[in-house]
Amino acid sequence: MNDWNEIACSADIEYLLDQYGGFHDSCLVEMFYRSGCYVKENGTMVLAPLNCQELHMIFHSQWYKDPLELCFNGVRKCNLVGSENWFSADIFDCHLAYHDDLLTGRDDPLIVWADFAGFSPTLYSCDKLLQEPDATHELDVTFVIAEKLKWRFVSDPQEM
Repeated sequence: MNDWNEIACSADIEYLLDQYGGFHDSCLVEMFYRSGCYVKENGTMVLAPLNCQELHMIFHSQWYKDPLELCFNGVRKCNLVGSENWFSADIFDCHLAYHDDLLTGRDDPLIVWADFAGFSPTLYSCDKLLQEPDATHELDVTFVIAEKLKWRFVSDPQEM
């Protein structure tokens, strides 16, 4: 099994982007979310702390043989946009950066990945969710905001 590569700083982000061509000509193949919450046999609901939430994303690329797996931990927000045609499924570039201005009154660094390099999490607003996307691509972006990110190339389907 391939080892995970932790993202801990901007240099780690640059390394990932270099290793995967900035996500150019890639596509999101699948996602799997695990909340960590469950219901006991007696009906009691057990709520998991934030750091138990995991989101796995698998990408394929026209340029790289092995699929790429991203694993976000401590997921704060995930927005998944389905593609209307083959062209909108093709990722041309991505936004991947730490942001320390997303939590009101706190400067906790959160990692943000989006399938559009021009994405800005501070400009995204939920009140526009059902409006038609516009030229800014603000609304038709798949994105994840989380506490941590790690990644690996997956050559064996059993590893996913």
